[in-house]
Amino acid sequence: MDQADIEQELMLDLLQRQVHFDPARASFETFADRIINHRVASLMAPTARLRAERIMISIDVHLSADGDEDAETMGASIPEADGLYAEPYLPAEIRIGLARDVGRFLGSLSPVLRRYAGIFAADNVSAAARDAGLHRSTIYERMHQLRADAAVAGLQEYLGGIPTVHSARR
Repeated sequence: MDQADIEQELMLDLLQRQVHFDPARASFETFADRIINHRVASLMAPTARLRAERIMISIDVHLSADGDEDAETMGASIPEADGLYAEPYLPAEIRIGLARDVGRFLGSLSPVLRRYAGIFAADNVSAAARDAGLHRSTIYERMHQLRADAAVAGLQEYLGGIPTVHSARR
């Protein structure tokens, strides 16, 4: 985010919170100062800053740095094959092999671990765990166990480098 983006973000936040201004409690200047200081602090936090930088942008934006209206748009530079209904990144033979390997792995699990694998496959793991009445620490322990079992079963190449437990606890 550049300076103009940050200024715009701060102004937008102030305008959205303006309805909560109470002149009996403080002046608008004090209110604005507090709102802006809190928003700056949250934008400085890595998570909020990264989330703010991942906002959607129009594909009709011109790619020219000097604002040339005749320049190619972002939408024109993206091939149709990479659009909404693009083919998955993995070639068919790898997808088929992955499905077979994962199916074999899931079939080898105990019923309890198979249940946890189902929870991890849910769109919202937190909600699925809550619905199942499971504590978050239990979920992470089982996730670590499933990843270790998957690695032993030869699925390490599909797991990637995403750790399930903070490195200090390993």
